[in-house]
Amino acid sequence: MKRFMFAVALVLTASLFARADVVIMKSGQKWEGKVVDENDEVIKLKVSKGTLTLKKADIDRIEKGTSAVEEFETMLDALAPSNPAGYVDAARLCVDKGAGDGPTVERLANIAISLDSAQCGRAQEVIGDWYSAKGNRARAAEAYLAAFTADWKSPSIKEKFLKHRDSIADQQKTQTRRLADSVQLAIEGRLAEAMAGIQASSNVPGASLISTYVPTYPNFQAFVADIRARVPCKNCDGKLWTKCITCNGEGGFKCSTCSGTGVKITTVNGTVTKRADCNSCDGKGTIRCTRCKERMGQAKCSSCKGIAPKRPGVWDQRGLANFKAAIEQRLEGSVPAEEQVGPKLMRLGTTTYDEAFTEDGRIVFSGGKWVKPDEKK
Repeated sequence: MKRFMFAVALVLTASLFARADVVIMKSGQKWEGKVVDENDEVIKLKVSKGTLTLKKADIDRIEKGTSAVEEFETMLDALAPSNPAGYVDAARLCVDKGAGDGPTVERLANIAISLDSAQCGRAQEVIGDWYSAKGNRARAAEAYLAAFTADWKSPSIKEKFLKHRDSIADQQKTQTRRLADSVQLAIEGRLAEAMAGIQASSNVPGASLISTYVPTYPNFQAFVADIRARVPCKNCDGKLWTKCITCNGEGGFKCSTCSGTGVKITTVNGTVTKRADCNSCDGKGTIRCTRCKERMGQAKCSSCKGIAPKRPGVWDQRGLANFKAAIEQRLEGSVPAEEQVGPKLMRLGTTTYDEAFTEDGRIVFSGGKWVKPDEKK
């Protein structure tokens, strides 16, 4: 079975995306996929991430071939639980050829680990390589960390882990510095200036320590909410009311029944026989806006809902100062860099995988979808 999978991998490495239907537009743009439907006006082309509808009038020519999508699905259809390494090989092909997508790569890698924990290092490395190529360094760092804990003897995995760890650590230090500066602004009572930095710091390492130093906040989100409640609303500048958008601040509308005259006139053969107050507007000529009944021409601010900000109150300046000091300790290198990657460093030799990709038991591919082994046709 392993030899068969290796042969499949070699063949597909050379042929993946090489014999697709190629649609060449008059503009020079090319699309590769499989023509699945067409009529006199359009064609439908199935590509790796969906189906495109292209106008025939815009097409120069179509070069028929075997669909890349079909090639990719053939590769997946050859996988079997008896060969866990084959799933990693398939995931590696996705990375090397740009086939599939992130969820597909992760599913393949996680299935491999669930079947054989010895595949963890290779499988997590593939996930890291995929996200690194896509520019998602944070997600790549997490995967490389998992790969490193499983196979710390691999020089390539160690190099990738250290490279991405240091990059993410630098990024986290910048975010941590911003949090410390924002807390200082809060200590000084400059809440409006502190707001943006504090709101953006919920996931910064050390932010969760707020409850240790300021017990009135059970978590960092409570701290953010309290700051937000004390800052005047930007939308209404703290006035709580804004111009009514329904009547544009006029407070009402010209009555359409009497054209704003307030009088209803009855005529017979062009002769006025009766004049009376308009029933629609009670003779006022205008109809009161229903949106701004409470205050003519104004409505409660849609952002703050007309709720006044809290009074400044008494800040626990000592607690906030200690919180800031704890954050700054991390800038001095007193916190392990691996914590700044995201997950805490696991015991070396530990294997890990995301059970969400395997808990449904659908670990083989058949008929264009993932199914359970006993459901394979």
